[in-house]
This record gives sequence, structure tokens and C-alpha cells, in this order.
Amino acid sequence: MKQNHKDAFLAKNAKDRGDFDEAIYYYSRAITRNPQDADHFIQRGFCKKALGDLRGCMVDFNQALKAGPQYFFVYAFMADLNCKLNQYEAAIENYTSLLKLRPDLTAHYYQRGLLKEKLGDYQGAIIDMLLVDAPKCGNPELLLDRGKVLLNMGEAQAAFLSFDCAIESSPEMADAYLYRGMIHERMGRMEEGFSDFCKAIDLNTGFSEAYMQRGRLYMHEKLFYDAIRDFDKVREIDPSNDYCLVLKGICLLCNDSQYQALSTFYDVINNDPCNVEAIRYLGLARLMLGECEKGMTDIIKSFELWSAQPLPEVHP
Repeated sequence: MKQNHKDAFLAKNAKDRGDFDEAIYYYSRAITRNPQDADHFIQRGFCKKALGDLRGCMVDFNQALKAGPQYFFVYAFMADLNCKLNQYEAAIENYTSLLKLRPDLTAHYYQRGLLKEKLGDYQGAIIDMLLVDAPKCGNPELLLDRGKVLLNMGEAQAAFLSFDCAIESSPEMADAYLYRGMIHERMGRMEEGFSDFCKAIDLNTGFSEAYMQRGRLYMHEKLFYDAIRDFDKVREIDPSNDYCLVLKGICLLCNDSQYQALSTFYDVINNDPCNVEAIRYLGLARLMLGECEKGMTDIIKSFELWSAQPLPEVHP
């Protein structure tokens, strides 16, 4: 057996049994003897990745790409590494390089589209996702993600159709019912929205966002006890969610339960002393109880906190 083949053989055996340090040693020997063999760089890169050396892995994958366009698939490996390192723009560049060589690999348009959405490029994201024939391949996850991108772009009707297709493709997809219900609600179709939120909860009884949306719908319909029950469920599932407590407090105020509302707003403020909404509604509750001075103090404080918040960035 030639020494180079022997090193590669020993490296593979070490990699297969999980001894990545030994595998790297033998792959390095093989690379020294034949630095043109891209496969050795790729395998050594995977060993480095297994040991948590993502940057070292990236170096090896880059070396493999120098061997020629037949190693186009390495761009996908590099994009995955970029994502793990939060290098989303670099990941998009790697997917773009891959798609220039192999535009037929449409699944990577989907991956690139998700990254563009993460960076706020919603138009670019939806263009990429439209290049994947989701209805034909029956991919409910892709339809769901496409719908969310369209929703972020303000294209509610197109998003609705995407969620509808996702449900048709996968009737057990709770997330699709949630988002379709949200669009129903926006369009004033409260009964349909309520039905979708209930279906999402039936499919996933621990779905806090579905309870939250149904609770808000109950609030809109002035069914405050039902809303409070849902907000309590949200808090049970996610104890860090203070917003559901604020909404619960508002329901209590609307139901003339000012003292219970006070207690609820205090719970929020104890967790987050700068919670603008909790402080504002605490002030309102005090005003309703005749504590005018304390109430105005709270309302003024909430305005000061709100005005001190940085303005949102405006992108051209």
C-alpha cells in the first residue's frame, strides 16, 4: 500500500471511530504527500468541525475549492459554517457561488432566502423562495417560511395563500394555522381567526403564541375572562413573558377589577422596572381608584421612559 493511501486509510478509520485528533494527524500527512487531493482537505475540515475548530475547518474547505468547480458542494458546507459563526452575508455569498455553478440545486435558493430574510432583505428573500417550486414538491415548511416572508413584506393575501397551501399539504402544522388565523383577524374575519387559533392549540397544547393571539382576539371581543385565562396559560408555558401580564392587567381594568390590575402591573414592574406599558397602565389604574397624584406620576414616568428610547433605524 502506498504511504499516501495508507495515511488516508488510517485517517478514515480514526474518523469513523471518533478519534478526530488522530484523523487530523493522518489527513495532514496525506495532504503533505499530495496537496492536490481536495478530499483530504474536506475530510480534515470535518474533523476540525467536530472538534469545534470552525475557522480551521473553513480554511480546509477553502483549500478544497481550489481543486476545481467539481467541488461546488463545498460552498454549501462553508455557508453552513458561516451561519454557525453568525456570518450571514458570507453565507449568502457562498450560496450564490454555488448557485452560479449549479442553478438546478434549487433547495439552496430556499436557504439563501431565509438568510436574506434574517438580514431584512424581504424582497430578495421572496424572490429566492419563489425559485423553489414548493407546491409541486409539497414542502409545507417552505410554504410556511414563504408565507412569513410575504407577511413581513405586507403582502397579507399572498401570505394567506401560502399558509393555506401549507395546511393543505400538512394538516397537522400548528404554525400555519396560527399565521393564517392572524391574517383572518387582520382582515376582520374574527370567527375564522378564532377557529384557526383553536386548531393550532389543539395540535400543540404548549403553543404559547397561539394562546396569546386567541387571548388578544378575546380582548377585542370584550370577553375578558376568557382572555385572562389564555394569558395565564401563556405565562404558565413561558414564565419570562411579561407582555401577557400587561394584557391581563388591561383586561382586569376593563372588567373593573382595579386592585387585581394593580397587583398584576406590579408583578411586571418587579421583573422589569422600565416596562413602559406596565407603568402607564399602573398610572391609569391609580387614577381610576382616585389616586390622582400617584397616577399622574406614573403616567409622566412612562412617557419619559418612552421618549428616552432610541428611535428605530430607518432603512432606505
